[in-house]
Amino acid sequence: FYLPLPLRLIAAKDLRTFFRDPAQWSQLTILFGLLVLYLTNMPTLRLEFSASGWFLFIPFLNLCAVSLILATFTCRFVFPLVSLEGQKLWLMGVLPLPRGRVLLAKFAFSMTVTVLVAVGAMSLAAFMLNLDMVWTAIHLVVTMAICFGLCGFSVGIGARLPMFGQSNVARIASGLGGTTNLLASVALVAIVLTGVGLATWHSRYLAANTLPDARSLMLCAVAALVAIAAGLTALWVGSRHFDRVEV
Repeated sequence: FYLPLPLRLIAAKDLRTFFRDPAQWSQLTILFGLLVLYLTNMPTLRLEFSASGWFLFIPFLNLCAVSLILATFTCRFVFPLVSLEGQKLWLMGVLPLPRGRVLLAKFAFSMTVTVLVAVGAMSLAAFMLNLDMVWTAIHLVVTMAICFGLCGFSVGIGARLPMFGQSNVARIASGLGGTTNLLASVALVAIVLTGVGLATWHSRYLAANTLPDARSLMLCAVAALVAIAAGLTALWVGSRHFDRVEV
């Protein structure tokens, strides 16, 4: 609803295509179903990390799990979106909008899906752990930044290294571009989680209701900005190539 009509129609087409393929949405359901099952059963672990100053340890591990699942999802399902347009690329040339704008629709589609699922999972984890509101907000902001970076990588690298002659999603995801995107996504997740991990380690001796200090906030902010900058760079590179590519 927040996109202009031409881009909204492209995003709606991708959404319908996604839900019409049980092989795609069923894998996503299994991945996040297992995650939700774990999150809802966390209170049964009866771990008293707050007493020893490690109240942020499990939330950080939850962030790691969600981030890696996001990397898996975007590499498997978002990356092939541009390549699947190969047989219809000539049609995009007659649309009354720049071809690069098509990437914006695909990015918005993937960003909407990943943010809804990832933020929902992280919010559930914070609720089950009674995490402080400030740390909850920090983890949610970092999660959205990771979604931005991973979706930007998948759409941008997918436009830069497409496989227009292939219609099999699995083969597109396992090709050269898909492997490059996977390595780049894992590297991005590792960098972002390193920043958040350093902030978590720095705050390990704080009481559960203590606000994070300036250093912890700076580390998390830098990690989030790195993810956003990486996603924007990948989208810019992919858009420049996609505007000139021919099938």
